[in-house]
Amino acid sequence: ECLVKALEIDGTSASTWYKLATEKGGVVNGKAYDKKQCYQKAVENDGKYAMAWFKLGKEGGGSINGKAFNKQECYQRSVEEDEDYALAWYNLGVADGGKVNGTRYSKKQCYQKALEKDQTYASSWYNLAFEGGGTVNGT
Repeated sequence: ECLVKALEIDGTSASTWYKLATEKGGVVNGKAYDKKQCYQKAVENDGKYAMAWFKLGKEGGGSINGKAFNKQECYQRSVEEDEDYALAWYNLGVADGGKVNGTRYSKKQCYQKALEKDQTYASSWYNLAFEGGGTVNGT
C-alpha cells in the first residue's frame, strides 16, 4: 500500500488522502479511514480542493475541523473553489441550489451554469427541462 506509506510519512498531503478515498480508504498509522473520512482529511489539508469538496458532498457531507457541512454546502464550496466545475454545479442544482460567493442560485440557475461550462452533459439538459427550460450562453 504505497498510499498508506506515503500518508504515514506525510499525513498532510491532500491529494494522497483524495487518492486513498478513491481506493475506498485504508489504515494509516493504525487508524482505519473510510472513503468519507479520507475526503474529509483531503479538505482539512487543502480547503481549496474543489474535487474533494465535491466528493465529500457525494458522500452526504461531513465534518471539517469540527464544523459540519451538508452535501449542499460541500457542492457550494466546490463551485466556489472552481467555478468551471460543471458536475458540481449540476449536483448543487439537484441539492436544490444554494448560495455561491454571496449569490443565491436556484436549481434552474445551477443547471444553466453547469451547461455554460459543459453543454454535453445530458442530465443537466434533462433537469433544466423539468425546471421550465431556459437559455444557456444566450441561446
